[in-house]
Amino acid sequence: MYSNEIILYNFFFFYFMQYLNTGTNAARLGILAPQLLVLNNMLAAWTIKFNLYMDPGTHGEITTNDINNLYTIDFRYTEDTKKQIKNTVGLVLSGADRKYTGIKEEAVRRNNIPAPKQKIGVVLSGSSHLSNTFNAFDLDNPTKRGKPDDVAKIGVKMLTRPVPDPSLPPPPKPTLDDLNTMPSSGAMKIVQSFTDLQVGMEGFFAVCFMNEKGEEGVWSEIIPFKVI
Repeated sequence: MYSNEIILYNFFFFYFMQYLNTGTNAARLGILAPQLLVLNNMLAAWTIKFNLYMDPGTHGEITTNDINNLYTIDFRYTEDTKKQIKNTVGLVLSGADRKYTGIKEEAVRRNNIPAPKQKIGVVLSGSSHLSNTFNAFDLDNPTKRGKPDDVAKIGVKMLTRPVPDPSLPPPPKPTLDDLNTMPSSGAMKIVQSFTDLQVGMEGFFAVCFMNEKGEEGVWSEIIPFKVI
């Protein structure tokens, strides 16, 4: 049996990358050369596995498992890329941008809610190859599930860097200004994907509550993690 989900994703991935590789689309959408190279390498590996999966002569348990495992990784990475594009400051997406990236236009939201006042915490709740899971929580009500009232999303900042040479003086601990702004999350559970180039690096992660307008509350403490 062939998966419609896998087949539809193949169409999306091909046209998504064809669009990013056309002219200055990638740069205009905030995709820099190293990330574009990672995406193109992922597409090349995907195409090989997908062709084996679709060929009746090679379709079987091994290729099905291979394509399902690769789909989990690639889908997560392309979804993160779409969130990155969507959250690029000052970028106005055209109709073609939305068509080929699959980014839907959001409905008009309320804009009269003040910046959140709740204090936020975050913990690393799980680590696997190329993926870490973080959970944000309300420090004043840590057992409550879901976002506090009037919190629309979770702001995310992160930094990854090579592990320092132990023979050298340790570098200073990063501050919020050192961390990079990442795509915001609509849920308190945040799954962060990485690339093979980041394996073995150390990372630093922080979150904040945000309202519908993207106004930030107080940022959490910065927590460390490893990329495996």
